[in-house]
Amino acid sequence: MLILKQFGAIIAIALTSVAIIIVAVWLFAEVKTTIKNIIKELKK
Repeated sequence: MLILKQFGAIIAIALTSVAIIIVAVWLFAEVKTTIKNIIKELKK
C-alpha cells in the first residue's frame, strides 16, 4: 500500500510540474504577443 501511495504522490507532483510548465509557457507567449502589439502601437 505504501508503495502505491508514494507512486501516486510522484504522479501528482509530475502532473503539477507539467501543468505549471504549460501555464508558464502560455503566459510567456501571451506576454510576448502583448509586448509586440504595444510596440506596434508605439511605432504608429
